Amino acid sequence: MITLKSLAPNFLFINVLMFDLDILGTISGNIQIVLSVPVSGGIMISTKGLSISATLDLQKNEFRQPYLRVAGCELRGGFYDAKVTDLGLLTESINMKYRQEMIGKARDVIQTTICSNLDAIVKSQVNMRLTEIPHSVSVGKIMEFLDGEAPEEVRTVSVHNEEPRFLPVPLAYNYNSQPTRYNQQGRYGQQQFYYYYQGRQKRSPRGAKSSGVATITEITRSAKPGPKEKDNDEDYDLWSHADSEDGNTSNQPSRLKEISNVSENKSFPVPPSISRPRKPSTSLPPRHEISELDSQNSKAALDPSFSKLLTLLNLDDLHRLFVDLDFIDSFAGSDFFSVGISGMGFVKSARRELPYPPSEDQPRKLKFPGRIRKRNLDLIISDFTPNTLLHQAHKANLLKMSIKANTPTFGKLLRTTCSPDEVCLSDSVSEVSEHYPNRQLEALIETIRAPEVKIKKDVMEISIVGLSTFYLADTRQTIGKIPFSTVVEVGIKTRGTLLQVSLKLRDLRILEDLDFFDIPADSLNGFRDAIKGTVENLARQLLANGIDFHKFSRRFSEYGLSNFTLELLEEEIILIQADVDVFKLAFDSGGEGIGK
Repeated sequence: MITLKSLAPNFLFINVLMFDLDILGTISGNIQIVLSVPVSGGIMISTKGLSISATLDLQKNEFRQPYLRVAGCELRGGFYDAKVTDLGLLTESINMKYRQEMIGKARDVIQTTICSNLDAIVKSQVNMRLTEIPHSVSVGKIMEFLDGEAPEEVRTVSVHNEEPRFLPVPLAYNYNSQPTRYNQQGRYGQQQFYYYYQGRQKRSPRGAKSSGVATITEITRSAKPGPKEKDNDEDYDLWSHADSEDGNTSNQPSRLKEISNVSENKSFPVPPSISRPRKPSTSLPPRHEISELDSQNSKAALDPSFSKLLTLLNLDDLHRLFVDLDFIDSFAGSDFFSVGISGMGFVKSARRELPYPPSEDQPRKLKFPGRIRKRNLDLIISDFTPNTLLHQAHKANLLKMSIKANTPTFGKLLRTTCSPDEVCLSDSVSEVSEHYPNRQLEALIETIRAPEVKIKKDVMEISIVGLSTFYLADTRQTIGKIPFSTVVEVGIKTRGTLLQVSLKLRDLRILEDLDFFDIPADSLNGFRDAIKGTVENLARQLLANGIDFHKFSRRFSEYGLSNFTLELLEEEIILIQADVDVFKLAFDSGGEGIGK
C-alpha cells in the first residue's frame, strides 16, 4: 500500500507500507581462522512487512524549472533474516557468529538501494514530466487547446536539452527581502524578478542511473521537441522599458492625439486586407495581422458553441500574448499542497527579450477561501493575471478589431444607404448618406487606455475606453472618429456540466472628443443604442446554450482531470476546480497537451 500526504511547511510525505523482499546473491572472500581461508558461496536475505517513508519538497533548478527533491528516506519496521549458504563446514559457524552483523548490513543495503531507486523514479517519472511544463503559454494556444477542432500539438516553449541539475534552490520567494522600484504610470505588475530568461534550448532526458544490489528498471518516456521558436523575441514590459532603452517611442502611436487631430485629407493608415482563403482548422493561423471577421464566419456566428465562438476572436494576435508560468513558492498544510505561479502577462514582439519589469504595486496575496468545498484540484486566479494581459496587449496594440463589409451582422450596419425594410447607418446618422451616398464603410476599433478587470460574485466587469475609426471601404479614406467608453459585464455561472455565460454593455457612452461630421455626442444616441442592442443580441445567440464542460473534460481526461467547474467569487478571484486521477496524471498520461 502506498500513501501520499502533505506535510508542513512545504513537504510531500510518501509511505510505502507492508511489502516483502527476498534477495539471493553470491559472496566470496577470505576468512581468517588461523590461516587465511578462501571461501565462496551464496547469501540469502529475507524480509517481511517492510515499510519505507520518504519526504519530498518542491525545488527549482537553474533553468527555473520545478522538480521534486527527495529530502529524506528511511526504512521502517519489518522482519529481517540473513544467512550464507554453500560454504561447507563453515556455513553454520558463520551464520551463528555473524548473523546480527549480516542483518544490519542487509538492512543498510536494502534501505540504500530502495531509496536510490525511489530517487531515480522521481527524477525519471515525475521530474521529467515537470520539465515539460513550459515557462509560459500563449493565450491563443490555450484557446486552441480548449477547442476540440484545434490541432493537438500546441506547445509554446521548448524544453532544455541538458539534464537538469537538481540544485537545492527553495521555491519560497520573499517579497519583503528585495528592493522594489516604483513607476508613476504603473498599475499592474508584481515584485521585480531577479533573473533573465535563460536560452531556450531543448532538453533530452538521459536515463537515470541506479545503484545498489537490487535495481529497479523503469521505462521512461522521452520528451518530444516542441516547434522551433524565434530567437529575437522580447517580453514587452509594463512600463515601456523596451522603448526607453532603444530611445524610440514612435512605435506606439498616440491614440489621444489621433482623436483630437484628424488630418485634412483624412488619410487613414491602411489596415492590411486579407485576400488569401481561410486555412483549414487543422493548421495554426498566421500571425501579426489585424483581426478580420470574414464572410466564412457568417454561419459560425449563429452557432452557440465554444468552437464557433472562437472564430470571432483574432487568434493571430493572441499567439503573441503569453502568461508566465514560473513557480514562485510552495506551501503545505495537513490536507493540502499549494503552489504559487507568477501569472504575469507579457507580449512577445520581434526584437529581443527583456527581464520582468518592476512594479509600483505588488499583487495582493492570494488565499483560498475557507468556505469553499475542497476538491482534488483547486485553482484560484486573481484579477492580476487578466489585468496584466490586457495592459500588455494594449501596449503592443493588439486590442483592436477590424469590421469589414462581410463581417456578420455588423457589416450591413455600416452601409450609408439601404432599403426601407433594412437597417443601416443612415437610419440614425443621416449626414453620412448625404456626404457619401451608396457607399460601404468599414471601421477599426482599438483601445486608447488599457482595459481594467474587476471580479465580483458571478460577474466580471471589464472597463473599456476605445476609439472607432470609420473609413470608406474602397478608398480607405478616413471620414470620422468616435471615442467611446463602456463597462462590459460578463456573467459566469456553472450549472451542472454547463457554463452559462451572458454579456451586457453597461453605461455605453460616446465621448465628447469626437470628429464625426460635426455631430455632437448627444445626437448619436440612436446609433449608440443600435450598436449596444446588436452586440448584446449577437452574444445572446452565441451563448444561448452555454459552454459544455464535457468537451473540456474529454480534452483533459488523458491527464486524469475531469468534472471541471468555474466560479467567480465575492473574494474577487476566479475559482476553477476539478477531480484528479493522481496515478494517471503522474505516470499514465500519454497525450500531448499545452506544454508539449
